[in-house]
Amino acid sequence: MDGAARHVYPGEKMYLATLRKKGRLSYTIRASFFDKAEAVYRYREVFDLGFDPARYIHRLAENAIYFDESLEEAVAGEYGGEPTAVLEELLWDFLPEEERRIIGGFRRRPSGRLSALSLEERREIERTIHIFDRRRLYFIRYGAVDQSRIYRLNDKMYRPLLRKSRDEKEYYFQSLEKSLRPAEMKKYIFVIFNLQQNFDEIYRAFMPEALNRQRMDEVFVEELCRLNRDGGFWQTTVGDDFLHPHLRHYLIYFFDYSFESRSFDYDFYREFRAGHRKFSWPEKKVKVTEDEVRALFGQTMTELKKMSRSELGRLFRKKAKAHHPDGGGEAANFIKLRQVYENLKSRSR
Repeated sequence: MDGAARHVYPGEKMYLATLRKKGRLSYTIRASFFDKAEAVYRYREVFDLGFDPARYIHRLAENAIYFDESLEEAVAGEYGGEPTAVLEELLWDFLPEEERRIIGGFRRRPSGRLSALSLEERREIERTIHIFDRRRLYFIRYGAVDQSRIYRLNDKMYRPLLRKSRDEKEYYFQSLEKSLRPAEMKKYIFVIFNLQQNFDEIYRAFMPEALNRQRMDEVFVEELCRLNRDGGFWQTTVGDDFLHPHLRHYLIYFFDYSFESRSFDYDFYREFRAGHRKFSWPEKKVKVTEDEVRALFGQTMTELKKMSRSELGRLFRKKAKAHHPDGGGEAANFIKLRQVYENLKSRSR
């Protein structure tokens, strides 16, 4: 195992993958590892559990269990240490209820405080976190259709995605998506595939259910196929003949679920309540130098202050296209561009 793939907690480099075979669920333990030749994380099979992982769990006494020797050897060979704690974590859902109750009191609990990111972690986030991952995390965290503030999400939220293969990342997202209500699924897919970019209606960001359904179906299929062919996302060269297994559930969810029904009265009440009762800490301002302003806008701050609001808006929209991460720009530069624009716009009111 390459050192780059090792984590502080032994079980975090291995994960349980769920596959569908012959109409049934099959389970296998996999591990992410760093491929030096390609400089990306990939995965390898550790142990095939088949259709019933519980058959590798044996009862030693009334309140004691042990794992099958062949399973322990495979996991110990991957991890290089005592495999019991790792297997308890991976096969938690298959342990007898009494053992889960007893072991639960000794399981590692997450710390309430997130430690600061290292420079290496920040660089890896910038390099490896795909925009599709950012959209999914942002929606699951905030439930927001409007993702214009997506790059304000605390970078610590991306830490669970570091040093993982794409396969492991997708199983991580599947576990997060279980927290979504069925009524949210259609809106969730609308957001993460950024379907609103294909519509001009002013209400597209807050009332997607009012958009043309046929057009939405068409652009969804287009975006799904585009992601399916995105080698940067999959971290490998991909073909476009078949839909990747990790994308199939999005196709099913999109066509099986409908947007949550709502009334005008409910929307008015929710917006009123959110606008009058929501609290948030002031945003941390990013310092922008005069040289950065000139590089971002092609104008000095003095020249920008002399512009009318319409002139400033046109210039901002032009530069935003160049600096937005979706267009190949840097996230940090886009944030600075937007901050300078908002400050100038508020002064001109």
